[in-house]
Amino acid sequence: MALDQNQVNDIAEKIITSATELKVNSGKVFDKEKLSALRERENKWHEISMNQLSFYNNLLIVLGTGFLAFVIKEFRPTNIYFTIKEMSWYPTVIVLSIAV
Repeated sequence: MALDQNQVNDIAEKIITSATELKVNSGKVFDKEKLSALRERENKWHEISMNQLSFYNNLLIVLGTGFLAFVIKEFRPTNIYFTIKEMSWYPTVIVLSIAV
């Protein structure tokens, strides 16, 4: 069921009208100082969260590069062995290094 442009415009007009009426009829008046304080607080927390996200991103890049360097340096197919009683931890470390 596709809508033509006129139907989309009508729906958008109804939504805008309803939102405007809701805003006018709500009767809430916000203090401008409170709003500016809330915006300032939001900006501060946004900046903090972005700094933490970039730190975490850099940490993952460094760890991934380190694990990849470890795998490239230490990979020797002759070191891998499996027996019923004993297991080599070497392949496990390599798989984890590649997965991270």
